[in-house]
Amino acid sequence: AASYALQALKLASEKFGGDLGLDVKIESSMPVGAGLGTSAALSVATLAAYAALQGFEPTREALAKMGREVEVAVQGSSSGMDAAAVAYGGAILYRHVKGDAQIERLSFGERIILAVGYTERVLPTSESVKLVSKIFSKHNSTVIRVLDAIGELVLEARRALETGDIKGVGELMNINHGLLYALGVSTPRVEQIVQVARGAGALGSKLTGGGMGGSVVCICPDNNTLESVVSAIRIAGYTAFGVTEDRYGVMLEGKS
Repeated sequence: AASYALQALKLASEKFGGDLGLDVKIESSMPVGAGLGTSAALSVATLAAYAALQGFEPTREALAKMGREVEVAVQGSSSGMDAAAVAYGGAILYRHVKGDAQIERLSFGERIILAVGYTERVLPTSESVKLVSKIFSKHNSTVIRVLDAIGELVLEARRALETGDIKGVGELMNINHGLLYALGVSTPRVEQIVQVARGAGALGSKLTGGGMGGSVVCICPDNNTLESVVSAIRIAGYTAFGVTEDRYGVMLEGKS
């Protein structure tokens, strides 16, 4: 975590000037390496805080771009999706068109209720990418079709969200997870969490992040089901907790 904060401070000082002496306190209840975008959250929050101290108010688009720069500097590559989600909040459609990131806010009326199950990562994201690349080089045309199918699922999920079809979103999450499993980025423990969650009433459950362990996101129809899913995952021996969507993105608190 410290490497992202330090890189964010370095980039912020280049962008906004100054040579501030700072004490940075980081508080988080999220497991390290959970695949929940915590590195992006830390990067964007650090950038926003430093900018505010220097009297700047960068746009959410600018913060998202800088957040991606931080991740690229630290880990070598980044789609920029996590940084955009953190900066904008809510549900977004994120895609690259001719090399440029396009971010579109999605509107939906239904409150989204999610459970998260967590198991330790077997491999870091970089190694997961290598595994998929190896499969891609051997089965190029097949993997391309799988990736295209995942892209279609995203667009279908967008339509389902905007029409309030939470059950449909869950069904698409299940299909998505099956495709990710086919790419080899799941693990037996992840599969157990996925199946336990569905057995407890989750409408859909899928791995998130780089795969090979980490977190499983489960969408629930109501709070009672949320409690059942969280309880079932914990009984199975894993960490679990409930979350709801954030619609505000990065915020500055206690600014005088």
